[in-house]
This record gives sequence, C-alpha cells and structure tokens, in this order.
Amino acid sequence: MNNLNLSRHAMREKTLQSLFSLEFNQEQTQEEAMIYALTYDSSEEDIIIPPDLAMFIQKVQDKQAELDALIEPCLKNWTIQRLAKVDLIIIRMALVEILGDDVPNVVAINEAIQLAKQYTTDKSRKFINAVLANILKGLEEK
Repeated sequence: MNNLNLSRHAMREKTLQSLFSLEFNQEQTQEEAMIYALTYDSSEEDIIIPPDLAMFIQKVQDKQAELDALIEPCLKNWTIQRLAKVDLIIIRMALVEILGDDVPNVVAINEAIQLAKQYTTDKSRKFINAVLANILKGLEEK
C-alpha cells in the first residue's frame, strides 16, 4: 500500500475532484471518489487515503446546508442551483477553511482563487473572489 504525502494545495485539489465526482454520481461512495481522484493522474493502484483528505471532504459535506446559507445572500441575481458546480464546490471548500481555525482567511481565499484558475474561467475566478469577499465581510461585521 502506498501512503501519499499530499501538499495542502494538492489535498485541496483532490478534495475538489472528489466532491465534483460525488456531485454527479450519487451512487459513488466517498471512498471511491477519493480513490479515483488520487489515482486519476497516477500509476499507483493500491493507495492509502490520507486522513486529512477524508476529513476535509467530510467537513464540506456535513456543513453543506450551513455553507449554502452563507453563500445564498451574497449571490446577486443568482441562486445556488444556477452556480457552476465547480465554482460552488470551490466556494464551499474555502468557507470550511475560513470558518475553521487551521488556515488564515487570506490563505483560504488565495487557495480558492488558485483552484479557480486551474479549473474554471477567468470570469468564474473573479466571481468566486467576489462572493468570498462578501461573505467574509458579512462574517467580520457579526
């Protein structure tokens, strides 16, 4: 068995890939989605899933309703259902980190922007940045 040592950025990328896969394949288990993401660009087949990856995915899934309640008011003329799934997943992931104490807010937003640069369009990247900035502003005012 191969135990992967993922950088924080690589872990976020594999989280995005796993959550995206789960979004579109309701029959897939979380473990199957993680294994697929981990082996997609690798020749490794027998992989130990990093605990941090599993925990991050679980946090995003467990807090989805809470996260969406923070996102929805910051969408102008949009609804959660209309958002591109990749954009929504990136925003949710960043919010899990913002609401937690592990990562400074600026790092969480920067990492979200980096993922957006890699997986979405320039327009989406700007949209994600604006939504996260609005949410952060609202959280700081509370």
